[in-house]
Amino acid sequence: MESPKTFCHREDKKQLIHKLSRLESWIRDISGPVALGFSGGVDSAFLLVSLVKWCRFSVTPFMAVSPFLPERERESALKVTGEIGINVTQVTWDPLAEPLIVENGPRRCYYCKKSMYCLICRAAKDIGSRLVFDGTQWDDLKRDRPGLRALHELDIKTPLASLGFKKNEIRSVLMEWGFSFSDRKAESCLATRIARNTKISEENLEKIGKIEKYFEHIGLKFIKLKIIDNLAYVFMNADEMARFKMHFGEIKRIGEGFTFVLKN
Repeated sequence: MESPKTFCHREDKKQLIHKLSRLESWIRDISGPVALGFSGGVDSAFLLVSLVKWCRFSVTPFMAVSPFLPERERESALKVTGEIGINVTQVTWDPLAEPLIVENGPRRCYYCKKSMYCLICRAAKDIGSRLVFDGTQWDDLKRDRPGLRALHELDIKTPLASLGFKKNEIRSVLMEWGFSFSDRKAESCLATRIARNTKISEENLEKIGKIEKYFEHIGLKFIKLKIIDNLAYVFMNADEMARFKMHFGEIKRIGEGFTFVLKN
């Protein structure tokens, strides 16, 4: 990942300043309380900081707590809001109660996003917020993101994407503003570790979360974990494989029922 400083030296900083000016004007024009779907990632954190900084009305971040959210990610998100100086409202979401999500077909991300934001919209309405935001940014528009359709259908505002903010710009601004989470690694929900058309279960999600937490505990740098039926594919660099094998007994115990396959 290139550093924000490198970006600032290389790119025309005037363009970024112009985007920030437009974002500030857009936020200052908001005429009521605001809700934000908050994941704890860099993008939603940057939007939250901007809203807190410039919005004239109350700002409430909502975090959907579900089996898809690793506990370590929830804790990290709370540290982020603590640094920003605002409390996050945690709402319980049960995606495993919805068959179209559990089936894990090609449109799973759409059903997830639709279900989660319907919940957040109801919670926001209960506290008088009719304007709901999401931290989607410009780079996200170039990827396969079925969930973007759900945001459009629910009229969720995505100002970072609309104003053309890119990930490296967001990191650059957060660093300049002095936030420690500016270089936080991008994370995805646990459901993305399960291959399409392999059904999602609470048991598998728990195992995946525990395996990844154990990898982190022993300092194992894996690239990706992917579950296909009962096969657990672990993608890592070749120089890490010996360390994986050294801890394999414990890893196998945590992921009981999975047959592990190493890939580099």
